[in-house]
Formats: sequence, structure tokens, C-alpha cells
Amino acid sequence: MLARKQDRLTLTELHPEDFEELKNNYGGDKKVKVIALDAWLALGSFLPPKERRGLVLIDPAFEVEDEFKRLAEGVIRGWKRWQTGTFAIWYPVKNQRVVNQLIATLEEAGIRNAVKLELSAGQISDDRPMKSSGMLVINPPWTLTRDMNTALPWLCQTLSQGKGAEWSVKQVIAE
Repeated sequence: MLARKQDRLTLTELHPEDFEELKNNYGGDKKVKVIALDAWLALGSFLPPKERRGLVLIDPAFEVEDEFKRLAEGVIRGWKRWQTGTFAIWYPVKNQRVVNQLIATLEEAGIRNAVKLELSAGQISDDRPMKSSGMLVINPPWTLTRDMNTALPWLCQTLSQGKGAEWSVKQVIAE
């Protein structure tokens, strides 16, 4: 609904039920292409886009033990094909050490200009449902930091579930 007349959207999903749901929700829209494909293959297939502008949203399943390693490898592959693209990478906040390793790996690969956004509704615990998530944005829009410094405090207060509710916006890789 927010797309401009010239915009297009390519959605890839490997999980059969999720693919069907995407197809049912978006399959009739001429601007939207829904493809049953592993997203890691899609990064190699669809980048760079013909418009040379756009956003890659990555939302891995995080069901595999080495998902952060796979995530780093996939993002680096995609970024090498399209270094001016905006990449938004969602992740669960369970272990900051793993998140910091992801950032270090991306920086070592030559990626520049990344902002880390995190929001926690409450204290992180292994034995409770996930309450914290983050997004690492490579080549963010120039207003993103300002906009998130406005939106995240309100979201944090609105979604708070007690102790440990917090938010952060941080440039983690310099331009």
C-alpha cells in the first residue's frame, strides 16, 4: 500500500506454508513477485536491481545453530554485488557477543556505514519468550537515526513488560 507507482517488490520464501501465505496475500499484485526460493540464493540472483536503488530486508529463521555465520556470509555476498544498496537485517537479541561478532565480520569484509537498532520489552532470559530484537541497517537512509531516536522511546514505553525495557540506536560501523 505504501509503494509508489514505479516500485516493485520481490519476496522469496523457502518454507512451503509461508510461501503459500505470501502468494495468497500478494500474488495478485502486478508489482509483487513471490518466488519459492532460498533467500541466500536470491541475494545472488536479484542483486543489483535494475533500478540500482532499493532495500533488501533479511529475516532469517534463526532455527539453525550457525545462523549468524550464514547471515554474515550471505550479507557479504549480497553487498559485494550491490555495495550502494540498503540492507536491513533483523535478528533476535539473545546473545550480544554473537551480534558483536556479526558486526565485526561485516566490518572486516569492508562494509561501511551500519546502524544498529535494538528494542527490548523486558529482561532477556533463556527460559522466557523472546522480548528483544534488533536490526542492523547497512547504508541506512540519512533520516533513519533521527527517526528511530524519536520512534523507539515511544515503542519501548508502549511495549514495556517490566524491568529491562530499553532501546538503542548506534552507529556501529563508520561511513
